Amino acid sequence: MLQRAWMRIVENHANDPQVLRRAEEVSRDFGHDSDLRRYMASEALWTEFTSHLAHAESEKFLEAFNQQINSPMQFGNSSESFFVHFWNRLLGKEQSKTLAAPTIDLMEANMLDYLHNFLQIEKRYSNDPYQALKAIQQLSTDASNAAARAPKEYFLVSLMDSNYQAAAIESIYPLAWARQRQLVLDLFKYRLQHHRFPKDLSAFPTEETLDPFNNRPMRYQRTTQGFVLTSVRERALAYSPGSDSEITVRFPPNP
Repeated sequence: MLQRAWMRIVENHANDPQVLRRAEEVSRDFGHDSDLRRYMASEALWTEFTSHLAHAESEKFLEAFNQQINSPMQFGNSSESFFVHFWNRLLGKEQSKTLAAPTIDLMEANMLDYLHNFLQIEKRYSNDPYQALKAIQQLSTDASNAAARAPKEYFLVSLMDSNYQAAAIESIYPLAWARQRQLVLDLFKYRLQHHRFPKDLSAFPTEETLDPFNNRPMRYQRTTQGFVLTSVRERALAYSPGSDSEITVRFPPNP
């Protein structure tokens, strides 16, 4: 919402150097860092949850939890609470009324190992979000392969993996928006000085032009009246293609 509001103000006052200077100050205040720890807050719940599993009989456990948390979700042809589904997935077709503690320990250990690797990637590539996301995608592939071989032991990992991939993508958005804002300011400043928009982005610092989703310059096209500036978003990372997979700034904006 702030991104759109900022863009509208700049577009409507693009010929006012004072507005552009103030807009740059406001843009810096937006920041572009993302604290991935907030995406992992649910792990405390999972740890407590699996600890209860290790010391509770299934029927009593489900009865107690489903009185407090009843979240129907569609699974195949039936709708059941998430915890019932979780329990059934853990037990598989076994007749046992409880889940063996060693299995729970192994499941938890694999989840902690996955989280350790995830955080190590974030630390190693803290200044290179594109390489970080590529490494996280490889980690996801490895986790999926392990889950296919041992679905019980890797059930928590396979359950949470897509959330962490999404978290990694979401953490890049603020940086992509920040670079687009800077480029929009650069383009309008260039026009104030040269009375036209540049034919390409070579006039600006390379770091400002890089799209954090693919580590290449953002797509830029000068038009008759303005420009089109595009970040490729997930398209460059083999996510679902299409117009929704891009972040585009147009000037003049579409009516």
